[in-house]
Amino acid sequence: MFAAPCGQPRTTRARAARSGRRRPRFVRSRCPLCPFRVRRVRAVTTSSPAPEPAPPSVDVVLPCLDEAAALPWVLERVPPGWRALVVDNGSTDGSGGVARALGATVVHEERRGFGAACHAGLTAATADIVCFCDCDASLDPVSLVPFVREVRAG
Repeated sequence: MFAAPCGQPRTTRARAARSGRRRPRFVRSRCPLCPFRVRRVRAVTTSSPAPEPAPPSVDVVLPCLDEAAALPWVLERVPPGWRALVVDNGSTDGSGGVARALGATVVHEERRGFGAACHAGLTAATADIVCFCDCDASLDPVSLVPFVREVRAG
């Protein structure tokens, strides 16, 4: 719908617009007093292909306590496009700095313990899918890919 100079709405052929055909070349005003009763309009296609939905994002929460030696291997194995959230749980070996230098997002948790670190990571996560993995290289982050694939599939 377009507005005529007098403020009245103009009508178009709604069926043509809904069916995806081109709009009509002329638009009529409903106002009998409007001097611009018929106006030529540029034809445009009203239907467009729907964009593909983006895949859900994935955050990997990595609770960490003095794991500076293992962090490079673990962070290198996080699949591309996934965000690594390293939760520094009071490390004294500079694990937070190592993780930040390798491109991970670092969250500091003052309360000690694995559960507190996991909770802080889950609170900081913003992705649609959140995975947990240890920072001690006991689990390869690549092994999370099949699980995420199953979650995405429903």
